[in-house]
Amino acid sequence: MVSWWLQKRALYGVQGQKVFDVGLSLFCWLIWKERNGRVFKGVSRTAAEVADAMAEEWWSWRAASLGARKEPT
Repeated sequence: MVSWWLQKRALYGVQGQKVFDVGLSLFCWLIWKERNGRVFKGVSRTAAEVADAMAEEWWSWRAASLGARKEPT
């Protein structure tokens, strides 16, 4: 997976690499959470529900990162 990640992120500039890295981290994190929900809580969602959760989380992360930036003075 590391070789795939390095190959794909090389396609982007510095800012694009940051976005790619965050997106991949988010994807892995949400797959991990889904796995834990299935194994430990016996709760599972459809692929569409997981995809919707990923999109929602992406926009939350994006809004948080933009809100954390200082406004130019």
